[in-house]
Amino acid sequence: MRSVRESRNFSRTALVALCTLAGVAVACASACKPRTFNSHKVASAGASSVGRNWYKHPTSEMYSVKNPRNIEAAAGVADAFIAKHSPDASGKVDDAPDAAERLSTAHQSDLLKIFNPEYAALLAHIEKTAKVTLPDANVRAILKCGIVDTDKGKLNTYKSLLKSQTDVDPGKSDLLFDTLRGIPGRGNETAKSIISEYLASSKLQGWILNPNKNITNDELRGWFDKKPILANWMHELPGIADSIVLLQNGAIQPVEFREMLAISLFHNGPNAGYWNKVTDVFLPDDAFGAGSNAIQSLFTDTVYEKEKFAQQSGPKKKVSYPAPTTYLSLFHVVLDRLSQGTKGGVHKIWHEIKPFTKPAKMADELLVVNQAATLEQLKALKAHVEGLRSDTAAPGRLVAPQVESLVAIIDAASTRIEKLQAYLALNAKIEPGKASLKVNGKDMNFTDTTPASEALPAVLALLEAEESTSNGEAFAGAFEIASRQLGLVRN
Repeated sequence: MRSVRESRNFSRTALVALCTLAGVAVACASACKPRTFNSHKVASAGASSVGRNWYKHPTSEMYSVKNPRNIEAAAGVADAFIAKHSPDASGKVDDAPDAAERLSTAHQSDLLKIFNPEYAALLAHIEKTAKVTLPDANVRAILKCGIVDTDKGKLNTYKSLLKSQTDVDPGKSDLLFDTLRGIPGRGNETAKSIISEYLASSKLQGWILNPNKNITNDELRGWFDKKPILANWMHELPGIADSIVLLQNGAIQPVEFREMLAISLFHNGPNAGYWNKVTDVFLPDDAFGAGSNAIQSLFTDTVYEKEKFAQQSGPKKKVSYPAPTTYLSLFHVVLDRLSQGTKGGVHKIWHEIKPFTKPAKMADELLVVNQAATLEQLKALKAHVEGLRSDTAAPGRLVAPQVESLVAIIDAASTRIEKLQAYLALNAKIEPGKASLKVNGKDMNFTDTTPASEALPAVLALLEAEESTSNGEAFAGAFEIASRQLGLVRN
């Protein structure tokens, strides 16, 4: 059996796969000025539907039909989106051609369990703690919209917003690129102002995509066409297009857009564990990553630029992956990492890596490497949260109650993953080319020559057996631990 230390030696195929999880100094000098929390007020009424433009792109169809007028209605669209794209009632998704997409939506459903009635006390705590810096906002609706937006980019329909447009309306894609590039006179001006403000408050310089107006959107889209790793590494971007359109149509207010943006951006980090390997090793590689030319074209003068390209030595140009800085965005990261390390994440990632990873290797990556790497990320996240501590409320900072809340929830998620780790150490023996899983006293064995469709049931059965112990379902267990630590229930 592999040790945790050995599990940190990531394979190339695993790193390529795990990047699917489940990511302007000059301009900012004048535009990226931190503002107070009240610089963008929440309006009490939604906008009229007159003159609205939802765009003809397929990603706007649900919004066009439902025509939301406020954040509450937008949250209703988020619920409808999850219902539409999740596995059907039978739960039999593994043979479907879009299994990876549907399981990505099921992963989002895991995160939305915080809205289940049995976790009302914890959700009320999250809401109260968020309102320290969002006093007038509908925290629950913002959180739901933000969570659902973050992984829309895993769906092929949404990935198309990043790629060359041939048979669909390019308007929504141009709106997304122009806004994220901060190009004067293009995109949505209100959204650009808010993005600039949020990045500056997070101590980040630059835009999200190259702001050089002499480079066309088509040139940048061409890189997403050629290098699939880019759409995976930046899969939070397509969902931001929806929030920009909601803002443009007056359905959400600036403060709501700002927090939804924060929840989406940088949610795959911290840049530790496997994500560090993906970002520092795979992405810069010309052969199996994005490569130097793509990185320079897309990320010059952006927040992802690790250092000025001219100062870098060697053929590989690198980027960095920032971390979010608001209470709700950091709470979302904890949920996302918890799902990644437990049953829902394992099921989803299996389908993402099965085209190019053998079954026994998949079991190794998902039942050994995955949990160790996730714990590394949670440890880094905890340090990041502590580093944001402030005596007074300010953009890009956390006050003591917010830090203490997040630390308790991070610790709870880590504890739940450690419990899974301990169970797997006793019941999963994985060696090169073969895996032996003990499920309810029965040995279930497979090798690298076993069809993936036959190996997956054994992996899922093992994880279901673990959840049937006193550990409980992953989110239920973590939420119970967090609730005790926060004093929300009696020990």
